Amino acid sequence: FAPRFFTFEGRPLLDEEHIRPICAALMPVCSVTILTRRTVEFLLRRPVADVTAMREAAKAMEELGAKTILLTGGDLEGRAVDVLLEDSHLNAFDVAKQPTDNRLGMGDAMGAFILCSILKGTAMPQAVPAAKMYLRKTMIHNFPIGKGLPAGREIGRRVRWQSFGTYETDHSLRKQKTARS
Repeated sequence: FAPRFFTFEGRPLLDEEHIRPICAALMPVCSVTILTRRTVEFLLRRPVADVTAMREAAKAMEELGAKTILLTGGDLEGRAVDVLLEDSHLNAFDVAKQPTDNRLGMGDAMGAFILCSILKGTAMPQAVPAAKMYLRKTMIHNFPIGKGLPAGREIGRRVRWQSFGTYETDHSLRKQKTARS
């Protein structure tokens, strides 16, 4: 369960009164919950401004029914720290931030990478740092197209490249679909 209830700028994507019931219903039945700091602050009704607060928040989310929880802190000042709580064991994954002009979609890409890793049999404590390293490489080797694609979109481009044996951008695929219509 990796919901995105807020935009990158912090605006809610749906009426706020629906966010808590959705989380209360889905967190207990999902094996893994990945939440941004902003979502956790909203759910707990308190600020989560540093790693210590993230650790406390992860424990509070466990009390709300989350089994394994990853709190992402890529928006923390200075460092990109994520906190994982699994089987009452806390891990913090701390890396230096990678300077980039475009971080949009990175949380979604991280969730997708972790899901793929889990499906391949990787445990969460190994999947999280692997995802962070992959995303760091994606930010370093960002491939802007037109006005620029978000760095996290690299996963989709790479999957298409591996599946079809050619490198096609989202834009060229849309042109092909339009031409066939």
